[in-house]
Amino acid sequence: MACPGGSYSVKYVVYQAVNDSRGCTACTCGAPVPGTCGGTSTLWANPDCSGGNATISHDGVTCVDFVGLMRSLKFQPDNAPQGGACASTGGGQPTGSASPASPRTLCCLP
Repeated sequence: MACPGGSYSVKYVVYQAVNDSRGCTACTCGAPVPGTCGGTSTLWANPDCSGGNATISHDGVTCVDFVGLMRSLKFQPDNAPQGGACASTGGGQPTGSASPASPRTLCCLP
């Protein structure tokens, strides 16, 4: 749209909306690398965590036979889980576009 003649001769076009179809392609991951989380489990003879007990350290190596001992269990983590990863192997590329929509013409004084 053109501006009318006279004093209002400086034209500006502004937009009231955006046509936005932006996104990204799906990400893909490689084989997961396991993490570790350690802690200690205490096995109790009674269901209310009382009576005789046995303590097992979760070190990824120790194997304990506790047949007949466990009626309740309490796990105490040593710390937050460590490691573990799934490296990105692709994807995440931008797609689509954004463009102005619903133009309006402003006519202003110079």
